Amino acid sequence: MGILDIFQRRRPKSPEEIAQTPVSEIMRRELVKVAPQDTIEDCIGVMKREGVNFLLVAEGDELRGVLTDGDILEAIYHNKIDPRVTSAEVVMQSDVTFINPATTLEKALEAITSQKVRRLPVVDESKLVGLVSLTDIEEFSGYSLTFTIS
Repeated sequence: MGILDIFQRRRPKSPEEIAQTPVSEIMRRELVKVAPQDTIEDCIGVMKREGVNFLLVAEGDELRGVLTDGDILEAIYHNKIDPRVTSAEVVMQSDVTFINPATTLEKALEAITSQKVRRLPVVDESKLVGLVSLTDIEEFSGYSLTFTIS
């Protein structure tokens, strides 16, 4: 590899090139997952240990849902569930929008904004393979994409 190759790889991408980049280039492959039968108490422990506020609920590599700290708080304080005995599958969001590895960042952003989410699981042929977030896209693109998701 010559010096020109190094400069070519490091040159900033245009907004058009960024938009057409597949999520497979930036998605996280190390995933924080829990099983559907794990208790909410266990899920809270995983969140604390891993320093996250979002969990993928999966059986092996099959995505079953997602669970956020907000979902847990609502279940405990508003629905009065017992976190010691209630499983993740009772509290998780099971209607999850996901994308595939070939999805462009432009399409991923469209899904993020239309679904009002911050993260999208990446599924390839029914197998959970990654996760992409608004922050991942911002860091890759170098653009601030701040908007309100509620």
